[in-house]
Amino acid sequence: MNAILKKASEIDRSVWLAFLAHSPQAAIYMHPGFLDVVAPGWQAIELWRDRELLAIMPLYLKQKAGYTYSLQPSFCQYWGILFAGGDLGNAYKTYSHRRKVVKAIVDAVPVEIKWFLHGFAPEFDYPHPFHWAGYTLETRYTYQLELGVGYATIEKNFGNDTRYDIRKALGESCTVRATQDSQGLISLVAANKQHAKRLLSDPDLQTLERLAAFLVTSNLGQLLEVFVNEESLVGAMLVGRYAGKTSYLMSAQSPSLKVSGAMSLLLARAIEDAAVHDRIFDFEGSMIEGIEGFFRGFGGHPVPYLMIEKNDLPLPIRWIRKLR
Repeated sequence: MNAILKKASEIDRSVWLAFLAHSPQAAIYMHPGFLDVVAPGWQAIELWRDRELLAIMPLYLKQKAGYTYSLQPSFCQYWGILFAGGDLGNAYKTYSHRRKVVKAIVDAVPVEIKWFLHGFAPEFDYPHPFHWAGYTLETRYTYQLELGVGYATIEKNFGNDTRYDIRKALGESCTVRATQDSQGLISLVAANKQHAKRLLSDPDLQTLERLAAFLVTSNLGQLLEVFVNEESLVGAMLVGRYAGKTSYLMSAQSPSLKVSGAMSLLLARAIEDAAVHDRIFDFEGSMIEGIEGFFRGFGGHPVPYLMIEKNDLPLPIRWIRKLR
């Protein structure tokens, strides 16, 4: 096995995309076009055996105060290691292979990285070499919906409060429309900032605008807006679509014109559209109590994933955490 750290410009994107098409861990966050937008100058470790690509792991190396760190950028729920698809026949062979793969990638992480913090996809199930190498593993949870049963069945499993909210929104003349223009979402995020509720930093807001444009024009995502009386924008949402998964990326609602149930109606429409062509709807969390309750109302199930970290920064400068 040969682990190679490559710059984005050195990566064969046709090979990368062919790999992602069969990797169980693949999602929109690892698409090279997505990475170009959210992590300019990204790199990746590729693990090869002869001419066979066995695994990849994106990295986003940055520097501050002379120290190098790799943190996942905004709008990325998971990165971590992605394995090539394929069945090795039994559990022993599968996990013996993954042990070699993960250890080889851990050994290839650049030694100059003093702080590493990445979320790993829920399908990543062999973290042991990270633990052995001194990394810490923290379990977090997302919510996911299995879409194969069809939207009619999914809708029947919505919680009572969620169904009530959707009916109320419809009763107050709320409608949902797909759009190609991100300005509605951008304007809602900006409006929240004016009301002392900052949803994103200014640089992240600019990234969101570029990301929405890329996803929509590449047919890798969807922008939805919810209006009251067909004219007043009260909410907007961006999702990404790739590798059979729809991933909730960002939403915002009007801080001044709030309509009860509008965001529930918006999310229900996103799920309905996703059920047409994808296998999974991933809510991207959340561990926050109020948000967890909102997502739980759509009938998904909690799915664990790992945050893997190694922080070798000197104690006096661990304020670098604030630089994410």
